[in-house]
Amino acid sequence: MIQLAQSVNREMELELKAKVIKGAGLGKKYGFPTINLKPLVNTEHTPPGIYICAIFINKQKYNGVMHCGPKSIGSNDINKIYFEVHIFDFNQNIYGKNVIIHLLKKIREVRKFKDVNALIRQIKNDIKFTKKYFNA
Repeated sequence: MIQLAQSVNREMELELKAKVIKGAGLGKKYGFPTINLKPLVNTEHTPPGIYICAIFINKQKYNGVMHCGPKSIGSNDINKIYFEVHIFDFNQNIYGKNVIIHLLKKIREVRKFKDVNALIRQIKNDIKFTKKYFNA
């Protein structure tokens, strides 16, 4: 079940339950390993975007940044929605595990990039912004 709540400061919390699946490995190739997710619930009300998130794996909480939407580079299929999370300070094999993701704040819209270097620069900015959010 997806739940959405917004507080007065316009931050939100959206809960998503998903299974970790194998991806193409591009995040790792670019220096930002991600877990790819297959939602276990209907996601039609999950707005595409880049989110600050908390992810629960075996009841342990981790922080990260999540991409929800079409690929930002390399795919022209704007109708296929991908869910992937870069988890900070995490290096475990969790393929096949169920996880719970709390989307805490949307930081930007998904957009296409002209090349991989532009995408990498934006991902670095997203990570920097997200780490500041958790350290505030």
